[in-house]
Amino acid sequence: MSTIEAASAAFLQAIAEARDLNRSGADLNAIAELLRHARELLDIIEEEIADGTGATVRDARAVLAQLRERLESLERDVMPTTH
Repeated sequence: MSTIEAASAAFLQAIAEARDLNRSGADLNAIAELLRHARELLDIIEEEIADGTGATVRDARAVLAQLRERLESLERDVMPTTH
């Protein structure tokens, strides 16, 4: 398994756990920690992309964009907005 694959799998697990915690009414600090971890995993993927070449980089960038979108969606669901 490549670093990108491993980081992507760990990312998906982290946001699934955060979503489950949110649905169960868990402490926001625990959820925030999982979201920080997910962002760190995205950084790892981004670093791997920077070191890659060609089609692999294009594919990895597309995956990264999808993962970022999932994380941002979860953050909007979990974190209250202040006005």
